[in-house]
Amino acid sequence: MELANRLRFLRQQMGISQKEVAEHFSCAPGTISNYENGLHYPDPNMLVQLAEFYGVSTDYLLGHTQLRGKTVDLDQNLFGSCTVADLLWLQDHLPEKSQILLAHLIKLFKKEGETSL
Repeated sequence: MELANRLRFLRQQMGISQKEVAEHFSCAPGTISNYENGLHYPDPNMLVQLAEFYGVSTDYLLGHTQLRGKTVDLDQNLFGSCTVADLLWLQDHLPEKSQILLAHLIKLFKKEGETSL
């Protein structure tokens, strides 16, 4: 149901109707309704087209990530010499207590950043 919920959410967020989405893809409005109600699933080609239409990744549509972005550059420097890949490695390799501490630090820095705006 994650796919169905996300398709509905993204369409509503854009403020368009199922009919408008259907017209864009030259299909019946019932097809879009079936996707959004979890009655049918788009084939892989249509899944890619829907992701492009909504400006998100297929992983996001399928519920594999909360990140909407299409791609992540793993070599991108985030700060200093720390890359996206470094953070992902930490997520998988730190002991649980260290992961919890890191999560608290990130929340603290995020909160600090929000208050300085």
